[in-house]
Amino acid sequence: MPSVARREVMPRVAVQRGPLDIDPNIALEPQLLERVRSSPTGYFRFVNVQFANEVCRRFGPDLLATPAVSLHGDAHVEQYAVTDTGRGLTDFDDAAAGPAVLDLVRFATSLVLTCRDRGWNDAPDPMVSEFLRGYRAALENPRSAAPEPRIVARMRSTFRFDPTRYFAWIRSIIEPLPSDAELAIRAALVKYADERMVDDPAQTREYFSVQELGRSRMGIGSARARKYLVRVRGPTDSPDDDDVLELKEIGDVSGITCLSRGAPLDPLRLIAAQKQIAYEPYRLVGYFVLDGRSFWVHAWPKNYRELSPGDLRTVEELQEIAFDAGVQLGLGHPKRVDAPFDVELRRSALQFLNLRESEIKQASKTMADDVHAAWVRFREATDPGTAQSLRKQAKNP
Repeated sequence: MPSVARREVMPRVAVQRGPLDIDPNIALEPQLLERVRSSPTGYFRFVNVQFANEVCRRFGPDLLATPAVSLHGDAHVEQYAVTDTGRGLTDFDDAAAGPAVLDLVRFATSLVLTCRDRGWNDAPDPMVSEFLRGYRAALENPRSAAPEPRIVARMRSTFRFDPTRYFAWIRSIIEPLPSDAELAIRAALVKYADERMVDDPAQTREYFSVQELGRSRMGIGSARARKYLVRVRGPTDSPDDDDVLELKEIGDVSGITCLSRGAPLDPLRLIAAQKQIAYEPYRLVGYFVLDGRSFWVHAWPKNYRELSPGDLRTVEELQEIAFDAGVQLGLGHPKRVDAPFDVELRRSALQFLNLRESEIKQASKTMADDVHAAWVRFREATDPGTAQSLRKQAKNP
């Protein structure tokens, strides 16, 4: 088991601050700090709340009168994942109800950042247009379906499930827990298992028998949330068909000013959103409360891979992802309410898009510029030796 990483203590520095800046004196574990410092996209993934609030500010107080849809909450290119049987935007930790523009600008900005990362400097405008074309198509026709992007088949062709290696990897990324914390999690999982057995009588208590568990620190935006991985027995005594459950603390999104008011720590908002938006809803979904904190639970697919900019070979491959994600959000957003009332949500979202599409496109570029500038300032503040080269990058993104 790896040892628990110490938090890195940053020097106290005073820097210019903007709406997307994070305090360079923030205490981050070394691995997380390096992920945030590594690239504009890494930084972008860490500042979701600040980013959402800036979208709220730019699109004005009239957003409060816009009908709320089911939001993914953190839609970006690297949230697009491929499994054995599915694809699409995943990871619903910041799901909520609110104005659709939050998802639209977030994903569009990630497209701009990805194009810049790959050196496709002429691609951002048509890329964002393709994303919004997919979104519009789904709003206009709820039976729309995007073709599976070609990169999905290529990524899936690399899948090989080796149980021994897989579970050894799981063991390598979790940290041991104090005995009292482990006992508390095991006790909380009993209630979770009871609920799963009510929902599916074919499930048994033996299925959820804990084999291993530990703390996880994976991710960037969610890296500081409490997360645990639990290996459970699965359907048989064979270790090869054990399941891995992720237990993740519900994030507090109450600081985002234009979200619908409600219970920000309610795990049902995540459970509902993944069912409404995901092409392939998660398995073994549930929740429990531990020490006054709510956690949501789901099973990991055996084969799972998130897209990264380096996976993309051509502009066309990213365009297919952009269209697919647009369709997925356009289908999922209006599902916050059941038919026939979803028609009104579709109509409202389409009207908003018609009125403010040009603003969404412009915001994706200016906010990508702002992310890059904030990342440069963070890099300079945490490692002044990189200042000169990063200033040059900022002038030529």
